[in-house]
Amino acid sequence: MDIRETPTAEAGMLIRRPVAEVFEAIVDPAITTKFWFTHGSGRLDRGKEVRWEWRMYGVSTPVTVSEFVTNEKIVMQW
Repeated sequence: MDIRETPTAEAGMLIRRPVAEVFEAIVDPAITTKFWFTHGSGRLDRGKEVRWEWRMYGVSTPVTVSEFVTNEKIVMQW
């Protein structure tokens, strides 16, 4: 198989909570670790690199935030 483009993924879902609450749940690892990864090295913010870990699998990845508009948009590469 010949891959000609960098693989990418997009995800979305409907969450019936206030925007600010959902945004904070993604930005703050103290909240995000309750439903996604097991450890985050810091809060997400524009231009910042953090590390997310899934310790039960022995896996981690760097996460770089390239766009950040509070309560509107987060673009990250991981």
